[in-house]
Amino acid sequence: MQEFSNKIAVVTGASSGIGRALALESARQGMRVVIADVDEAGLDETARLLEDLGSPALCVPTDVTRPESVDALADAAYERFGAVHLLCNNAGVIVGERRGKSRSRITNGYSASTFGVVHGWKSFVPRMLAQDFAGHIVTRPRWRP
Repeated sequence: MQEFSNKIAVVTGASSGIGRALALESARQGMRVVIADVDEAGLDETARLLEDLGSPALCVPTDVTRPESVDALADAAYERFGAVHLLCNNAGVIVGERRGKSRSRITNGYSASTFGVVHGWKSFVPRMLAQDFAGHIVTRPRWRP
């Protein structure tokens, strides 16, 4: 993609870290941004930062481990904007020593980082292929047991 202005970006895992940075940079480049995360407080903070840049975002609380939640994200993006030019499949979980390595935390981290990517592809790729223009997907899962 050479031109970003007036294009639509969807960023999962947008409540913090690289997801937030991707959302903010997309807005700086002139894109309209749909942000998604399971952390609604962090999502609200990212939305506030985007508004400070003059780019109000569409916030969609999303649990990428649930395919119906990612389908709802795609529905919201296409309903509002009619297109998606860039999908940043970024949501994921790092399970490290500081956070503990319980079986539940490892399972949840693996689900978010692996199935979140798959659900993103399944929900967005058919719609993106049906568009009359190119779409791009950046996948950056972050799972580390």
